[in-house]
Amino acid sequence: MTKSNIQNPLAVIDIGSNSIRLVIYDSSIRAPIPIHNESYICAIGRDLEVTGKLHIKGVQKALSVLKRFKGILQSMKYDGLYVLGTAALRDAKDADDFVSRVFEETGFTVRVLSGKQEAERSAYGVICGIPDADGLVADLGGGSLELIDIRKGIIGHNSTFPIGTLRLAHSSRGNIKNAKQIINNYIKQSNWTNLAKGRPLYAVGGSWRALARVCISQMNYPLQVLDNFILSSNESKELFDFISTLSPQSLQSIKGVPKNRAEYLPISALILNCLLDTSKADRLIFSIYGMREGQFYKSLPKVLKKEDPLISASKEICRSINRDILSGEEVFDWLSPIINDKDNGFMKLRKSASILRDICWMEHTDYRPEQAFLRVLRLPFMGIQHQDRATLALTLFYRYGEEQTEVVKQSCIMLNQKRLRWARTIGYALRLSYALTAGNTGLISKTKIRINNQKLILTLPKNEPIFYSGFYEKRLNILAQNLGLISEVITR
Repeated sequence: MTKSNIQNPLAVIDIGSNSIRLVIYDSSIRAPIPIHNESYICAIGRDLEVTGKLHIKGVQKALSVLKRFKGILQSMKYDGLYVLGTAALRDAKDADDFVSRVFEETGFTVRVLSGKQEAERSAYGVICGIPDADGLVADLGGGSLELIDIRKGIIGHNSTFPIGTLRLAHSSRGNIKNAKQIINNYIKQSNWTNLAKGRPLYAVGGSWRALARVCISQMNYPLQVLDNFILSSNESKELFDFISTLSPQSLQSIKGVPKNRAEYLPISALILNCLLDTSKADRLIFSIYGMREGQFYKSLPKVLKKEDPLISASKEICRSINRDILSGEEVFDWLSPIINDKDNGFMKLRKSASILRDICWMEHTDYRPEQAFLRVLRLPFMGIQHQDRATLALTLFYRYGEEQTEVVKQSCIMLNQKRLRWARTIGYALRLSYALTAGNTGLISKTKIRINNQKLILTLPKNEPIFYSGFYEKRLNILAQNLGLISEVITR
């Protein structure tokens, strides 16, 4: 895997209207995987619409939080620090005083982003996870809403609206009808009407992440992963209409919903519904990657930006468990003659599975199948939809075992027969490759596997003692049966 010249972590402090967050990333890899991540609700933008100033108690708490962040950063080495301010610091009359106090008390230099700069970073956050993203990015904060048009990974025009959750809750006096009118006054009179027709709306921001948790809970959805959680436009509208009727107390009782977000979830749902109506997006995709990850992505060298997020993460995991990446790539090439997946989107999954084939080599043998499944299912992969995530996890399950447990069955409900068979085939093939080589580099390329006349033919070299044992024959037969073929071994 290509490594960045920057080896020490990169830190981003996001001073939002509602929350303040510190995220410290490993800057030597493509994926923005946090080494440390913590946030606090300070609400410095509360009552900004009335007073024109930052909230006094919010400022006091924010300064205390920033001092803690300073202490954390002083205890470690890092090569980059970005302290970013957003809507509240753009609009408050006393924002300069706050920025000065932050510098005096912590030494942090706050960069207050313009609406355009904030929107750009939000778009880059989505692109960081989905390089070919094509749709409308909407990033909802406490003080503002950013909309960005992206086409095949290229950022287009953008707009910023003063309708964040804190502002809208105050200006509407908590009345849903008033809030809807305010939203429509901004959105429908802009140039965003019908802009996402036939394309997705990417939802970014803490309030919408909390909203995704509510949807997952209400749907009894089989996968507890927020990133790339997808709803059709119709599903979204039905769920959001229901959520907008729930009280904060009811919302707080839902697993995973932060108590300090529950108050604003009905308004957050309303904003999304209005955006779906106006933009004519055909589906909603929740992204956990936003402005902070966009700043991370902007800081990466070009060579890392070009890497595929899933393959890059797979290689990093392989390296972290002391397995050979090259051996996995050899297995991927070895399998190509019998797997026709060049044009149907599965080839990248096969490459990831080949690299991760020994992901549970340190686990007890009795638990490897389920542990492999659960680990892959829950890893912080980027740029992978939920069906692909479950398919990849099931592939690694079959790499190690056969009999599915209840947790595996429940998580695979979303997979059709084609995906189920594909996962079995690749999993069985990975088991065969290991039986042949014991996972060592440079051996699998001495053999060949192909399909001819309804036979799965394995060709082995003569005078190679490592291939003399019949240990692999059982694995070959299982793979052949799964493909509806007869197995045959040839030596030459």
